[in-house]
Amino acid sequence: MSTKRGFLYTSAQLVMFAYMLAACSPKVITQDRPVRVAVPVPAPCTTVKPAPVQRLKARFSDDEWAAMDARQRAAAVAENAIRLRTYGEQLHAATAACP
Repeated sequence: MSTKRGFLYTSAQLVMFAYMLAACSPKVITQDRPVRVAVPVPAPCTTVKPAPVQRLKARFSDDEWAAMDARQRAAAVAENAIRLRTYGEQLHAATAACP
């Protein structure tokens, strides 16, 4: 690299020039400050799982089931489906935080 005066700087001269400029810089004062850092810690599941839904065979005996008409059976099946859905939602909510 040449300047207007025709001097050619070598890489060693450029490095020395950079060191001289760095020596002229003001002293940097650093201060250590304690900083609180939150670290997630895995914890065991502490929630209680909901009780499982009773099956229709366990809820109704064969004689009770035979004595029901079609609407009563449909209502029992629909009620059981709602209980199963609610059980699934409660189970998901209880175990969502578990690994």
